[in-house]
Amino acid sequence: MKLADIVDVFIAGDWGNESLSNDTPNAVFCIRGADIMSIRDHKYTDIPKRYISKRAKETKLLKVGDLVIEKSGGSPIQSTGRITYISEDLIQAKKELVCSNFSIGIRVKSRWNPLYVYYYWQYIYNLGVFFNFESKTSGIKNLQLDSALEAIAIEEIPLEVQNQIVAALSSYDHKIALNRAINHNLEAMAKQLYDHWFVQFDFPNQDGKPYKSSGGKMVWNEKLKREIPEGWNAKRIDEITIVYNGATPSTTEEDNYGGDIIWITPKDLSSQQQKFIYQGERNISQKGYDSCSTHILPINSILMSSRAPIGLLAITKTELCTNQGFKNFVPKEDYFSTYLYYYLLSHIRQIEQLGTGTTFKEVSREDISAFLILFPLEETLRQWEKIIYSIDNKQLSIQKQMETLTKQRDELLPLLMNGQVTVG
Repeated sequence: MKLADIVDVFIAGDWGNESLSNDTPNAVFCIRGADIMSIRDHKYTDIPKRYISKRAKETKLLKVGDLVIEKSGGSPIQSTGRITYISEDLIQAKKELVCSNFSIGIRVKSRWNPLYVYYYWQYIYNLGVFFNFESKTSGIKNLQLDSALEAIAIEEIPLEVQNQIVAALSSYDHKIALNRAINHNLEAMAKQLYDHWFVQFDFPNQDGKPYKSSGGKMVWNEKLKREIPEGWNAKRIDEITIVYNGATPSTTEEDNYGGDIIWITPKDLSSQQQKFIYQGERNISQKGYDSCSTHILPINSILMSSRAPIGLLAITKTELCTNQGFKNFVPKEDYFSTYLYYYLLSHIRQIEQLGTGTTFKEVSREDISAFLILFPLEETLRQWEKIIYSIDNKQLSIQKQMETLTKQRDELLPLLMNGQVTVG
């Protein structure tokens, strides 16, 4: 069969309006191509709210089991045709959903499990098939969906077998989603603890009571222009860390790459969206390392992207180096690494304002080195580090498990789809 044979209904997209009007009185959430990967990760917060007409609501609302396909977008190394599945969780979270007019929804025929079709589409997409069905309009790539559906084959297999394959693959997805939720909750706990200790200043005093709420003495700090606990002070970043730039070996020399030195770019942080970093998309060789001014950073260094975009953060969990898109901080003492991570995270807006440049804004090494840090007493920082250590370890363990599960699922997908292995 062809993919066209299994589609029952096409659901047109509708971008609607930004605000309520007489013509567009119905609030919905609109799935864009940019939301597809986030939805796969069960992250729904960035899906924009739009307003559509009564007629659009009657004909374009998405249901559980629908599939949304990206028709326009992509990049030289990423084709159009990405797909996402409309799950019950997504409907419960956002209630009423449509897709944008750069996407399209499909509803498959009853003898097909829509999750099986979703996984099969993923398999085809990963093979790069959709590069063959693209055209360009004004620099934007568009998927020739009708041609793709008519050309791409899918084997007709019993619904029972489809359900077995879906059960095998979705068990991985469910475990990954559960782990992600656990890590999200652990991160919320860590942020709440940071806020309680270092924003509200209710860290434990000598009697174990909350410092500020129990009458702890606060003093005015002229540098920070605020009151802080007695004994705390303000320090420049370069007083408490060594600040390093990164660099990129020449890309024209192939043997600069492919070695065993881990090399991180901002893309690695934006794609992983994790607190810890210990691997990147691409390694460099010793020759590549020696050819540029990047620097090997120790475990528990803090990486901060300093341009395009400013403010992606991560804590290193192995020795690595970075490209020039980072300012990297190596703490001079090991007891405030995580504190520095959360301090920078909570002051990203102020750091962004340091950016200068015409093509894109960048934070210079000089400016970030002079950025002031509220620096608590060593005893308080050691107490904090002791408590946060257990949360960090749990998060790191879960992050690594998610990556292992994702790798196993992605390796299993083509084997199931091309019949090399069977369920049961």
